[in-house]
Amino acid sequence: MKLGWIIVAAISLALGSFAVAQNGKTRTAAHFHVDYERGNDQNDGLSPQRSWKHAPGDPNATGQPKGLRLVPGDKVTFAAGVTYRGSIVVSDSGTQPAPIVFEAAAGAPAIINGSEPVEAIPCGSQPECQGLAGKAVLLRIDRHAALAGTIFDSAGPMRLAQDPNPESAQYPDEITQFRSIATSRIQAGEFPLPIRSPDCAGDCGMELALWVQRNVVVSKPVLSIKNGVAQFDPAGLRFYTDRDTRYALRGLPQFLDEPGEYLPVSDGLVLALPRQAGSKFAFASGRGGIMVRNASWVTIRNLGFEQMGDGGAYGKGIGVFVNTPGIRGLTISNNRLRHLDLRSGTGAINLRGVSDLTIVGNQIEGIVRGSGIRLAGPSVNTRISGNTIVGIGRTAIYVAEAKDVEVTDNFIADVKGVHGNGLTAYQGNNNVAFRRNTVIDAKQAVTFQGNNEKTATPQALVFENNLLVSTPDSLGALISWGLKTRDVAIRDNIMLGGPIGLRMNPNDQGVTVSRNFGRPPAATAPVTEPTGAQANRWLNAAPPWEGELLRLIRSRTPVPAELQRRVCKTAFGSASAGRAVGADFVCP
Repeated sequence: MKLGWIIVAAISLALGSFAVAQNGKTRTAAHFHVDYERGNDQNDGLSPQRSWKHAPGDPNATGQPKGLRLVPGDKVTFAAGVTYRGSIVVSDSGTQPAPIVFEAAAGAPAIINGSEPVEAIPCGSQPECQGLAGKAVLLRIDRHAALAGTIFDSAGPMRLAQDPNPESAQYPDEITQFRSIATSRIQAGEFPLPIRSPDCAGDCGMELALWVQRNVVVSKPVLSIKNGVAQFDPAGLRFYTDRDTRYALRGLPQFLDEPGEYLPVSDGLVLALPRQAGSKFAFASGRGGIMVRNASWVTIRNLGFEQMGDGGAYGKGIGVFVNTPGIRGLTISNNRLRHLDLRSGTGAINLRGVSDLTIVGNQIEGIVRGSGIRLAGPSVNTRISGNTIVGIGRTAIYVAEAKDVEVTDNFIADVKGVHGNGLTAYQGNNNVAFRRNTVIDAKQAVTFQGNNEKTATPQALVFENNLLVSTPDSLGALISWGLKTRDVAIRDNIMLGGPIGLRMNPNDQGVTVSRNFGRPPAATAPVTEPTGAQANRWLNAAPPWEGELLRLIRSRTPVPAELQRRVCKTAFGSASAGRAVGADFVCP
C-alpha cells in the first residue's frame, strides 16, 4: 500500500469519513437516495431526483446499487411516503464515528414492506363465495401458499377460519379459548370431532392446532375423518400428561364466520372476510426487512417495517435481523414495526451476538405469535430504552446470554398468547437491569431464570421501579422459573392486576426483595421479608386508585399530580419523592 493512501485513510478516519478503493477508483462517503416508485437503478442515486429503485444489498438491485460496497459514513435514505417492496442485506461495516446509516427522508413514513399486493374479486354469485355475496372477496392465492404464508387486509394479519373463534384476532393461539379434551383421548393420534363433518381420507382441508410441551401451539393436518373420528400424525409431539390437552380446529367452511378470517376454496382462490370496507389485501411468504450480516457500526432509523410473515420458518419475515455473532455498534432507533406474523416465535427485532447495541424509541405493535425485541448472546453492552411495544403474541423484550444490559423506560401493553411475557431474562445473563418500565395487561409481566450454574458468573439481575400489571389469570406479575438464578434484586416495584405479585423459586440464591408494593407473593414460594424502611407492602385487595390509574395508563393519558401523590403515598409512604412509577411518572 502506498504511503499517500495510508495518510488519506488516517485523515478520513479522524474526520469521521472514509475512502475506499472500488473497481480501481477511490470514493469517500456519500448520501444515496432510494425511491421504489420513481427511482431507476441506472441513476447515480446521489439526489432525490436521481434516486435508485433498489437499495444496495437488495438481491433485486441492478446497475450501480447491485455491486456497490458501502463505506463508513455512507447514508441510504428512503423516499418519504413510499412503500419499498424488497429486503436488504448489509454486509459492509462503518466505524464508530462514521456508521453506515439506513434512514427515512423527512415527511410521510418510508415503509419496507414484506408482502405483495393481491387482487381482490368482490363476491357475487360465484359458487366459491359460499353465499357470502357483498360480505366476502376472492383472492388469487394458491391454496398451499395461503396456508404456509400470511394474508393481510388493511387491519393486519388475517387468520385461517377457526373454531372456537379467538376473542382477539391478535391472539389466534390463546389456549384459554381453545377446546379441552382429556389427553388420553387424543395423544394416540385420533380424537372425536366436536362438529359434524363428512368422512374423508388424505387431504381433509382441516388443521388441528394443539397445545403441547414445552408450552407451544403446533399445527397438524387432519389426515382422515371416519364416523366422526379424526386422525392426525402425533409423531414428535410431547403431550402434557398432568392436565387436559387444549386444541382448536381450522380450515373448514363452517368456521368462516368472522371478519378477519379466510379459507382456501380452490387451488387458486381464497375466500376472505375483510375487517374494513375497501380493504387492500397483500400476501407475505417470508421476505424480511434489513438483515445485518457480519457488519459493524450500522444505524437503522426512522423507517417503517410492515406486513411481514415467516410461515413458521426461523429467520424469515423479520424486520431487523442479525444471526452472525460478533458484530458491534448496531443502533436501531425511532422505527415503527407493525403487522408481522411470526409463527416461529422470533422478534420483530431479532438479534444474536451483537455488542455495543442501542435500541431506542421504536414503536412495535401488532406482532401475531411473535415477540417484540429478542436479544440472544453472546453480547456485551446493550441499551434498550424508550420503546413502545403493544399487542404482542409472545414476549415483548427477551434477553438471554447477555452481559451489561440496561432495559429502561419502555412502555409495554397487551402481551398475551402462550408465552405472553412482558420482560424476560433467561439463561446465562450477567449484570442485566430492568428499571422504570411499565408493563400492563401481560399474561406474565416479568419472568426470569438462571442456567443451572453452567457458568461460574452469577446472573446479577435487577428489577427496580417498574410498574407491573398482569392479567387476572396470570401465575404472577414477577416470576422465577428457577434453574438456580443467582444474585437477584427486586426493589421499589408496583405489582398489580392478577392475584399474585411474586412467584419465586426455592432453587434461586441471593435473592433480595425490598420496598415493593402490590399483590402478595405466592404462598408456595414465600420470600424473606425485610423490616423497617426496607419492608414490602403487600395488599390482598386492589388499592382504591388502581382502576383509575390503569385506565389512564392504558390510554396513554398523563396521570394527574393529585393521583400521582395518592399512588406514591400508598405504595412507598412518606419517603416516596423521586421514586419512579414505571415509565409513566416520578413521585412528586
